[in-house]
Amino acid sequence: MLNTFDILGSYQRLDKDPASGILHISSEVAPEGIPYVVRAGYDKINIKNEKDLFKLDDRSYLYFEFGYKPYEYLLVSMVYNWTFTPVRDADDNILRYEPQKRIEPRVSLIYPIHFSR
Repeated sequence: MLNTFDILGSYQRLDKDPASGILHISSEVAPEGIPYVVRAGYDKINIKNEKDLFKLDDRSYLYFEFGYKPYEYLLVSMVYNWTFTPVRDADDNILRYEPQKRIEPRVSLIYPIHFSR
């Protein structure tokens, strides 16, 4: 079970700009010797405060990918993307955010680069 999945996350904000927060969270399940890959992630920009981190709005992006490796160097996958669009009233006030879903077929070439002495 070791080396089965990876979780990566980062958050940053500029000192004198309170609306400059950027969050990135991603995970990958790719067991050694099994030809399947699962990835998921969440990104958010222009974060104003910590309450804003996981609020889904037009600054948010979610994705999920499921793939199969027919060869060690080739990944065939489907990527599901979610972005969010504001729904506005007649006075241009934001009422809510509606998800926009996109499905993307993807073919990736994998070329491992090893640095050794």
